[in-house]
Amino acid sequence: MQEINGDIYLPITDLQVVYDLEIKYSKNSNRIIIDTITKEKVEATISKRANVKSRRGLFASNVEKLIIGDKVVILGDEGKYKKIRTPLGNIGYIKEKNLSNETTIRENQVEEKKELVVYRNYSNISGIYDNIQVDEKKLNVVIPVFFYLDENSKVSDKTNNTTATYSIYKTWTDDNKLTILPTFTNNESVSNSLLSYSERSAVINSLKNYLLNYSYMGINIEFDTIDDINSFYRFILELVPRFEEAKLKVAVTLNNNLDKSRLENVVDYVIEK
Repeated sequence: MQEINGDIYLPITDLQVVYDLEIKYSKNSNRIIIDTITKEKVEATISKRANVKSRRGLFASNVEKLIIGDKVVILGDEGKYKKIRTPLGNIGYIKEKNLSNETTIRENQVEEKKELVVYRNYSNISGIYDNIQVDEKKLNVVIPVFFYLDENSKVSDKTNNTTATYSIYKTWTDDNKLTILPTFTNNESVSNSLLSYSERSAVINSLKNYLLNYSYMGINIEFDTIDDINSFYRFILELVPRFEEAKLKVAVTLNNNLDKSRLENVVDYVIEK
């Protein structure tokens, strides 16, 4: 990563793991070709010399000439035509009769997400706990507040303030088939601690290291006050791909400041109070 005149530049190859991408460079066209590895990929072979057209029909302009044996990626069916991407990265249309050996290289990856059930009444680390019945087809979690956003973009860890109590609580959650999804909340305001990219990165890295060290499944972010909503949303957008890379889940508990529609397609879970 490099910052030049206030702009952040990232090596594009570093994005492959974070965003589940397949990145190829075509020297002949000086073009970068990007695919997502979570989506279906279908290839076919050119069986007859043909022109790739800019659109369907006789009067479309030519985009590229292909020869027998060229491999193309199928992007869609268009009647007698296929929408394709060529090895040079050009996108256009070709008649289906000019293709052979259509093969699925990669299937769509569909993640089966269990319904999240939050046991707030058991999310306090102190107290007397009963044995409870849970639906094992669902993801049953408790969300105790273990991490705090403090001044100077520091993450404060309160998990082991009382080791004996935590040990009892952890044993109880394991025995009752509950997963601990620790909560991250704020002592400091967003504008004081998450305003810049470097501040947000420091918090994200620190939080990720704590979660991996404790072997938690992920984090629930529940800020009581958000004085800079745009910085908070940027924090979430920057956090999610880094957590995905580490196989960590992200939940956000809504408050009056947050728009559910801006979060539900970004994070793994949105929790409503």
